[in-house]
Amino acid sequence: MFDVNYWGAVHVSQEAVGFFREENSPQGGRLIQNSAGVGLVTLPTLGFYASTKHTLEGFTETLHKELNPAWNIEVSFVLFGGFVTEFATGSFQMIPQHSAYADNTNAAAVFRRMFSGSTVESQKKLGFGDPAKGIQKVYELSKLENPPLRLLLGKDINQYVKEYIAQLTKEVDEYEAWSDNLGYVDN
Repeated sequence: MFDVNYWGAVHVSQEAVGFFREENSPQGGRLIQNSAGVGLVTLPTLGFYASTKHTLEGFTETLHKELNPAWNIEVSFVLFGGFVTEFATGSFQMIPQHSAYADNTNAAAVFRRMFSGSTVESQKKLGFGDPAKGIQKVYELSKLENPPLRLLLGKDINQYVKEYIAQLTKEVDEYEAWSDNLGYVDN
């Protein structure tokens, strides 16, 4: 999974940036990474997949900060929410559930039930997006003069990220004082 989702994207990014910088100057270029909402907000049972996306986002954000503006290279990553794809119908393989998670109210068990036997129709009923419409938005992103670093696509991921930011802000506010007086010289 890391070979495709992370290392594959890293190697393509390195080649693309080299081309944009050295061969396509002064026009530069656009690098758009395919990520997922779980790169910011994780979901039960998707730990390994989410790890690949977290890692890709760390790399992409770092790359974005390292690029010389004179090279005219724009970097964005798209964090897709739920879209109707084979991810949950054919290519998504679940290993048998460990007995420790047998409680049907456990978040992992609920998520597994939601996706076991998933079909295109069940994904549509869950409110998953139309991939053709999502790709149209990626095309529109590619044409923006000043594209965002992150583009969230899907009502679900926008809501999850807002909730994540609110929770993170609450935790920072509540425990910020714990960082006081930790230095050798207190300020």
